[in-house]
Amino acid sequence: MSKVFTAFAISPGLALGTLYLCRPTHQERSNAPEPDPKRRLTQQLRKECDALAQLAQRPDLSDSQRALLDADRLLLEDPELHQAIFEVIDTGQDADDACLQVFTEYAKQFEQLDDLHLAHRGRDILCLGERLARRLSGLSHGLPEQLDEDSLLVVHDLTAAEFIHLPKQHLCGVVLERGNVDDHLAILLRSAGIPTLVMTDALSRLSELSGLLDADKGQLTLATNDTDLELFAATLAQWQQRRQKHLACLADNAATGDGERVWLGANIGSVEEADKVAQYHLDGIGLLRSEFLYMAEGHWPDEARQLSLYRAIARQLDGAPLIIRTFDFGADKALPGLNLVEANPALGQRAIRLGLAQPERLKTQLAAIVRLAMEYPVKLLLPMISLPEELEGVLAQLEQVKAELAMNPPLPVGIMVETPAAVLMLDAMADKLDFASVGTNDLAQYCYAADRNNANVSPHYPQLSPALIRLLHQLSRQAKALELPLSLCGELASEPRALPLLLAMGLRSFSITPVRSAEIKYQLQQYRQAEGKALLAKALACTHKRELLALLNDCVNR
Repeated sequence: MSKVFTAFAISPGLALGTLYLCRPTHQERSNAPEPDPKRRLTQQLRKECDALAQLAQRPDLSDSQRALLDADRLLLEDPELHQAIFEVIDTGQDADDACLQVFTEYAKQFEQLDDLHLAHRGRDILCLGERLARRLSGLSHGLPEQLDEDSLLVVHDLTAAEFIHLPKQHLCGVVLERGNVDDHLAILLRSAGIPTLVMTDALSRLSELSGLLDADKGQLTLATNDTDLELFAATLAQWQQRRQKHLACLADNAATGDGERVWLGANIGSVEEADKVAQYHLDGIGLLRSEFLYMAEGHWPDEARQLSLYRAIARQLDGAPLIIRTFDFGADKALPGLNLVEANPALGQRAIRLGLAQPERLKTQLAAIVRLAMEYPVKLLLPMISLPEELEGVLAQLEQVKAELAMNPPLPVGIMVETPAAVLMLDAMADKLDFASVGTNDLAQYCYAADRNNANVSPHYPQLSPALIRLLHQLSRQAKALELPLSLCGELASEPRALPLLLAMGLRSFSITPVRSAEIKYQLQQYRQAEGKALLAKALACTHKRELLALLNDCVNR
């Protein structure tokens, strides 16, 4: 009988292959004092930096991939980091232990939003430190140089450089022991179309058998006999057939089976991603995460540079709409100079709260967007608005910027609905808004009181649950009554199982991960309003997550 493991998916899809377990090879450590550990550390740091610089020159890499490699290299070149490790070595620690200690401390500081030289997540820093410590101790990560058969890679974690180095031929799927849906590695994996699960203690729980990785269901199933393998192959073939049906819809306009047009935009975070609007036949950019542009720059860009970046995106859209979200720093995203140190950053000074606290930064961005709106069709989206006072404060700044520039272009303004307070207070803000967009990632986080970047509480942060569906239903009814256009741009917009419920609630505007375009268009074409209303009624009656998921899985797989 096959054995099934439940896991957390960070990149969708289905994959079949033999598990390749990347177990580090251990060496006996000598009790003798290490000769000149500082020199060995310095040499290894130089090797790592040279390797990253060389890797960044590969012509097949995207700008965002190069930015990740450059960020790693800049951290490894940081003299303050070197000095911190030297000081630990002076206490008698070996170079590898000292390295791991300091990187762990750096990672913890970043997670608390202490100001670091790189806008990287703490997990990325820790992963980089672990890699350096392995190299110093002579350990191998166990990563393959090549794969001779279709494989599912099982590994503790990966840096951006390690992922880029991986042989992609025969790499069908990945199982990590550590990760979350929003980190840099997850973005790379989704861009590469590699189905990926996160499973605690995977290396100790799994064996090198053939397995079916189903990231759409969050399951890894291991085969124990030939019958299992035949079943896996049949399941994969059916999935691939469905995938071909999806791809046949890619060039179609997004519309329901009843013929009702749906606006389908792209979520992007870089200039290079703007071409995905044409590549995936989308209607525009529904969410430009402007803070990712800043993070790629490595510093806070001035007004002219921001305008240059926005123009580079807008000119690729051939007149299609561009919705720019003002910077959403704080929580798990930081930039040098912000000086954010908070005990609970997810509930702290983030997004629009930060903009109101540092108005010159917000006014600089607003000025660049106003200038852009004189040339291209642009909409302004304000993140983490919970109170009418916050909205009024930003609108006052916007009017001041327009007056100073003597410019008054058409610039529709909307808010991200990301907190229960925003749902409850939407009626008090609607007369000042042109539209609203639901950010389901944060709305779910604050609905469940579960940090979406904390792997320990990931079971308490389901994207699909009765509580969130009921909250979205309340919000959609309120927006309809207020005659306020409502769209959805969180991860839930790219979730095929949620789509019938969202359509039944009346939503007709979504911004998605571009690679999901074909699948979403196919699901839209299957939708019928009468059936959707009946499904929504059943979903609203569900009280448990498993009950809701069983209902939606059956609907999608029919």
